[in-house]
Amino acid sequence: MPDYRTCVEEIQRQLVAMTDLEGVLDEEADLVEELGLASVEVMELIEELEETFDIAFPLNALADVRTIADLARQLQKLAGSS
Repeated sequence: MPDYRTCVEEIQRQLVAMTDLEGVLDEEADLVEELGLASVEVMELIEELEETFDIAFPLNALADVRTIADLARQLQKLAGSS
């Protein structure tokens, strides 16, 4: 099971790779409001993370995800249960 820090770092790496965002992104940054991701970009990010961590991310879990930290906690929880 990946630890929280590993999840945050992977999310940050994926965000930099798929957007014009640069550097280390604050883990409390809101994916939509602060980072400006469109819903399709959030779904693309989720797909990349599913492949990286070999998990299935249920759509209903997105309701609890607003920030990089929220997403990292969900990934950690899902990876631990697989």
